[in-house]
Amino acid sequence: MSQSLFLALVDVYDQDGILTPNDSISKAGYSCIAIFFSIIVGSVAVILGILNGFRRYSPDIPLVGSCSAAISASCHRPEEDNLAFLGPVSWGCVNAEETEGVGHCCLSSLEVTRPVEGYFYAGRGIKGD
Repeated sequence: MSQSLFLALVDVYDQDGILTPNDSISKAGYSCIAIFFSIIVGSVAVILGILNGFRRYSPDIPLVGSCSAAISASCHRPEEDNLAFLGPVSWGCVNAEETEGVGHCCLSSLEVTRPVEGYFYAGRGIKGD
């Protein structure tokens, strides 16, 4: 991209090696090959962006947008899950066997279950009716 358009400065010297500023030339130059490759790379980037928009989103992980509390809750795994970085992880409820209290949903390499409607998760309150 930076080689597509550039500044060309030509200094002219006389036979004695003295610079003659009136004869010096300063012009904008361009490179057809660089412009061609910039168009190709830009077109591929736009096409890949459009194609990426057609990908199906997995409904297993909720969209949290820019909610830092939800992002933080998803990243705080249980203490016994200390090797999660070594393998695949899933999002879900990690303490599903507990019938009372507040559940916790996060990314974990442990076994996870789907959240149950009516229960509270991540410190919002107690189990619903």
